Amino acid sequence: MVFTENAPSGNNDKKESSNLPPILDHKSISPEYITGLCEGEASFTYIRNGRHVNLRFGIKLPETDKNLIFLLQGYFHAGNLYRIEDGGGSWYFCVTKLDEIGNIVQHFDKFPLLGRKSVAFQIWRQMYQLKVADSTGNREVLNGLAERLSGLSRKGRRRQANGCSYCRSKPKR
Repeated sequence: MVFTENAPSGNNDKKESSNLPPILDHKSISPEYITGLCEGEASFTYIRNGRHVNLRFGIKLPETDKNLIFLLQGYFHAGNLYRIEDGGGSWYFCVTKLDEIGNIVQHFDKFPLLGRKSVAFQIWRQMYQLKVADSTGNREVLNGLAERLSGLSRKGRRRQANGCSYCRSKPKR
């Protein structure tokens, strides 16, 4: 079962608030911490929708780290949160809107990834730039970049065919 929640506004109903952990203030967290967390846990990916390539930024964390997922949404001012029932339960933060993906790109331009994931980000960033420059994108170049990005992941080809299973459906409001 997948459902979404908006970032807490301090006005949660009683049923919700009793289940929510204390939320860190996204203004008090260092950008370097965000980059490090994403280096280890985030994905820079895409899905195909017919002939279109749609970018995705996502991070999945266990229920015990729910406060970090809310923190990320507040920090980036973007995305949706999905609760996933997968045994112990987990949370998925997914950014799909191109203007919100711009927030992600700006962050990693200022606070760059230093590990292996930096290669995936650079390809993904090029895809973003193509999409912004032309909403249809240069399909040949975009498809070539998508193939390169998929090649970096062991599960790349399967993900490419199936899309993002967490954010395929529209979030509930």
